[in-house]
Amino acid sequence: YAISAARNYLSTKHLRNLYNTLIHPHLTYGCLLWGTADKIHLHTLEVIQKKSIRTICKVKYNSPTNALYQTQKMLKLEDIYNLQVAKFMYQHSTGQLPIPLYRHFIKNTHIHTHNTRHKDDFHIKAMSNTKSLKSLLYIGPMKWLSISNTAKLARSTTQFVNTMKRRYLDNYCH
Repeated sequence: YAISAARNYLSTKHLRNLYNTLIHPHLTYGCLLWGTADKIHLHTLEVIQKKSIRTICKVKYNSPTNALYQTQKMLKLEDIYNLQVAKFMYQHSTGQLPIPLYRHFIKNTHIHTHNTRHKDDFHIKAMSNTKSLKSLLYIGPMKWLSISNTAKLARSTTQFVNTMKRRYLDNYCH
């Protein structure tokens, strides 16, 4: 494939540009829909991504990848999905999504009037089966709860995404 073929001719920077052009868009497109698929179905994508990062960094085929992802400032497949969910929920909370999507996620203040610490958070619906627990309707509010208030107060989507990306990258070497 293209990145491997160009490994001996291009710099790391240019190989990363190839990755961002040829592979990354496929990993992000529709990620909110297919990102909760079983691990066995995502394994091929993870393998391709790991091969790509090793090729970009010009290291051996079996080198550990966590530090490589961090130095190249590239997210793993799982964190690409997590970032997309977090971004979706941020856009929802700041009124940037199409109106029909708002009825799927409601705040606790619309459910009850109790003054609780989570009154301004999204209501998490009770789910009865495993497939429901993997839906965006459940994962979105759960992800939003795990995000720091500092990140939630970002002034723009770009600032929010950059903050969250740094958070994910920082976890790779810990």
